[in-house]
Amino acid sequence: MNLLKKLFKLGRDIDYDHAIDCYNKNLYRESIELFGKVLQKKSPASGLYRNLAHVYIGQAHRNLGIMLFAMGNFQTALQHLQESLRFNPDYLEVYHLIGICQNNIGDFSGAVATFNSILKLDPVNLPIKLKLGVSLHNLKMWDKAVATYTAILTQQPRYADVHFRLGLALLGQGKPDEAIQAFQKALLINPQYIEARIKLGITQAYCGRFDDALQTFTAIIEKFPDYADVYYYLGIVHAGRGALPQAIAVFKKALSINPSYKDARIKLGILYCHSAAYDQALDQFQKASQIDPTDENLATLLETITTILATPRFSEDEISAALNQCFCGDKPIAQAIQEFNRHIKIMPDFSDILSLMQHFPDDDASLCSMLVPLLTDYLTQYPNYPDLHNALGTLFMKLKKYADAETAFRTAFGLNPSYMNAQINLLEALRLQGKSAEALEQGSALLTQHPNRLYPDVCCTIAELQLSAGKDEEAQKCISMALRINPQYCYAHYLQGKLYEQQNNTSKARQSYRQCLACKPTPEIAQEVERRLTHLFDT
Repeated sequence: MNLLKKLFKLGRDIDYDHAIDCYNKNLYRESIELFGKVLQKKSPASGLYRNLAHVYIGQAHRNLGIMLFAMGNFQTALQHLQESLRFNPDYLEVYHLIGICQNNIGDFSGAVATFNSILKLDPVNLPIKLKLGVSLHNLKMWDKAVATYTAILTQQPRYADVHFRLGLALLGQGKPDEAIQAFQKALLINPQYIEARIKLGITQAYCGRFDDALQTFTAIIEKFPDYADVYYYLGIVHAGRGALPQAIAVFKKALSINPSYKDARIKLGILYCHSAAYDQALDQFQKASQIDPTDENLATLLETITTILATPRFSEDEISAALNQCFCGDKPIAQAIQEFNRHIKIMPDFSDILSLMQHFPDDDASLCSMLVPLLTDYLTQYPNYPDLHNALGTLFMKLKKYADAETAFRTAFGLNPSYMNAQINLLEALRLQGKSAEALEQGSALLTQHPNRLYPDVCCTIAELQLSAGKDEEAQKCISMALRINPQYCYAHYLQGKLYEQQNNTSKARQSYRQCLACKPTPEIAQEVERRLTHLFDT
């Protein structure tokens, strides 16, 4: 007796029907409560509904956890993700998000334990290793963090984010010169990596390399003229070089972009003091105090300087002494370096979420629709983050909006021309739109730029395009590449069979098709291979 007949015989369960309705409308909180009521029923007749509710309540907790995670509500997301595992411990992908939540709420030891548990099952998972490095970093276990990042780079030397994280950990070890080299390597891989360039400039200034820092910050401003933080640090560099007029000018520029930039007002006030422009200095300190009335040091400074200026005869030394007393000598660069290694959060990684959602059935694609506006909002705040554009494209792919996906992937690839994953996704979006020539062009570029880093599925996608274009020799190279990486990759054997069949090499075609079947392909591929084998034997 099939499931529908059983349900018909049992009769309807109103709570279950209501719960399913809420679940399908993405009302996960309500569905969790209603599925909970179904689970509490003890009658034999409700057994099947209890089993179904057990499955769906786990999925509802998981989906709600994902939504909360994407919104940055890590504490509550963690509770729902952990609850989803109570109902279904096989949601292994959920552990990834749990580790990120633990890191972001400050449970660094818990995050390390979670990431290590994933790595026991999947030792070569580089994104997890990177997140493990971040949690070790937050525990100030610098040696282990550096060792983790270095191990990743031996496998993937062109991983810009890892070079950047390595630079931060090296700063934690007190090795700023080595940190500079790490930031520079990140920028060689991805010249658009603004955060790495800012950290590079600050570290150069920290090491007294003011000319290098000036060049670094100037390069950022040329491309992104509205970054108030960059003008702020550029002002500190000018001041360090003794160029007070230039420093005053760029601090003013920072304040024109962000009038509430308290630290910029304080630095500008300090420079006015050193230039004997005391009225202007007092004005800046007063405005800074209005921005943050709780700053007791600043309030004390205002009172002290006001008293000094009211004295008929005062010296610059008195003003300097007041500044030193309130700001401990004013060492903003050293303070900035220390800030680098405070709690580093792992920002909501939509690529992680989407990787997890690849395992969802198609009827759960509605969750993707809910995430699109959320991710779009993130992009208004962080328009230059290629990972976010790539994640948006992946959402559109799940929703079968391939043209929108293509636009997102092109943007991600434009921001970081070394972003292999975005380029692979762009290839697939073009292929699904029937843009074979453009897809083949992307495939050729991938083979040129990343000849030893492509996975078998990508090699086969390119080979299939080449076969359709009549480029048999190039297709053979890609198929051979896929089989070198994984000799049991069934789709590569299938394509090899097709190529031999096109070349009228019947014997080798049969051999390749049999090898494909031996590798246990999906039912669809197996059916196609059986059809081709039958055709070959008939002819």
